[in-house]
Amino acid sequence: MAGSRRTVVVLVTVGAVLAGSAVGAGVALFGGGDSVRTAAAAPSATRSATPTPTPTLVPGADDADPVVAAKAVGTAYLDAWETGDWLTMQGQLDSSGGNLERALGGMNGRLGVTSVSTAPGEPAADGGSLPFSVTLTLEDLGDVTWSTELTISRNEQAARSQVHFTAASVYPTLKTGQRLELVASPDSRGDILDRKGRSLAKQPDLVANVIGRYDAGSGSATGLQRVLADDLGGDEKRSVGVVDVQNKTVAKVVKTFPGSTQVPGVRTTLDVTYQQAATKALAGTRSKAAIVAIDVRTGEVRAVANRPYTGVPPALSGRYAPGSTFKIVTALAALRNGKTPSSTVSCPTTINSYGKIFKNHEKAPNRSMSLTEAFADSCNTAFIGLARSLPEGALASAAEDLGFNADQPLPVASFGGSYPTPKDNAELAASAIGQGRVEASPLQMASVAAAVASGTYRQPRLVADCSDCVTTPIPEAAKIRPMMRAVVTSGTGTAAAGVPGGAVYAKTGTAEFGSGTALKNHAWFVGWQGTTAFAVFVDVGASGGETAAPIAARFLRGLA
Repeated sequence: MAGSRRTVVVLVTVGAVLAGSAVGAGVALFGGGDSVRTAAAAPSATRSATPTPTPTLVPGADDADPVVAAKAVGTAYLDAWETGDWLTMQGQLDSSGGNLERALGGMNGRLGVTSVSTAPGEPAADGGSLPFSVTLTLEDLGDVTWSTELTISRNEQAARSQVHFTAASVYPTLKTGQRLELVASPDSRGDILDRKGRSLAKQPDLVANVIGRYDAGSGSATGLQRVLADDLGGDEKRSVGVVDVQNKTVAKVVKTFPGSTQVPGVRTTLDVTYQQAATKALAGTRSKAAIVAIDVRTGEVRAVANRPYTGVPPALSGRYAPGSTFKIVTALAALRNGKTPSSTVSCPTTINSYGKIFKNHEKAPNRSMSLTEAFADSCNTAFIGLARSLPEGALASAAEDLGFNADQPLPVASFGGSYPTPKDNAELAASAIGQGRVEASPLQMASVAAAVASGTYRQPRLVADCSDCVTTPIPEAAKIRPMMRAVVTSGTGTAAAGVPGGAVYAKTGTAEFGSGTALKNHAWFVGWQGTTAFAVFVDVGASGGETAAPIAARFLRGLA
């Protein structure tokens, strides 16, 4: 395109971008606003913050031949760009204007430009444009070159040609609302991996709700991309990119410079095999649903599956009444206060507790039975009776030892469980069966199941090293395990019996929400098999045993 120009001229860069908006549509959007790294002769503080083009007649700009005039005015403009002479450049602009100190000076600062070299080509036949190439030398990086063109307008009244400044006068595909910036090289940032070193980038549920996203243009990140930023690297800016100013996304990478070092991937506790099994188990579920899987030995999260995974997915951030799965907590409080798995409890069909009538769900018989049988058959009335016999604060203490009322459990957006102090005895009774104001996420209930399996509550974790994670011994867990096994062998969770992979221990939960004709049930099934604890949640279902337990069985079969 262009003939050779003279050698590169050292650029006079701007020490500070002047305040004020640009003259001319869009210039302020892709212009400055950033301090400049190379400061060789800052502009005078008395210079106008919004330069007004002052016509500067250069030899040939008023030539009657528009081609000759275009060449003259365009060359003068490019010469001034090389030396950072913004006022001379302003003088070549037409009435549309443009704050070149802000636009080009700001760009120089963001990119760390140390010199500029331009080479004009031959004007168009009508003198309406002048193609040129430009080479920017960037501090510590090297050269970046591209070709574009100046639009030349003809001022007939003044009988001279002028430059009509646009975003494309800087870079050919640059648009209003965009600017050139240094961005992180896409291939220099480490990947987030599962515990076996497999990439999680193609697990959409995890990307949306756990892994998060990283924007190379702005450096902003969410989820584990934010939490693990120091380990993932990628903050070394080694590419020139076209960046949308508003949303900070990279529209185009202009040039990537050598020297970017690929950061090794960072392993998490997640496991692609578990994640795929959980996702497959939820397939076909019409209601909102979730599965969370945790290693009982460590508290490491293996899978976080949601259906759907968009919006506000339930697995980590859902806040739901846990229903009868909370009877694990009530059983712990009872065992700490004199009860044993064989203690006799009464299971009437209904019970009037402090003026509120409670009834049983699922298949609890109307008779006296052992605490283990009441647990297996999920007898509401028996556990409400237990709660009335407990010392004040016993339920709250048991709940908190199992992770309720704690801070956010994971470093990404998540909710554990909440056990508010009951306002009255009726609410105390409701809380004993996971109703009232008690709330929990599937993550929380999977952690509760893991605590019973291992004998220690462990705060869930997404990275193996979690030195500040909370652990609490639960010595009574050994007495709760056979109670949870009875749920599967003879109680409300028989849909999970006979699943390959060993004995399943569990607790069903059916939690009412809504009122009147709009009354519906949350369905829960929480437990463990081997070293894998799980929680299955279905927003609207028949019951824990009918709706959630079969999903858990599908999940465990998928792992077997």
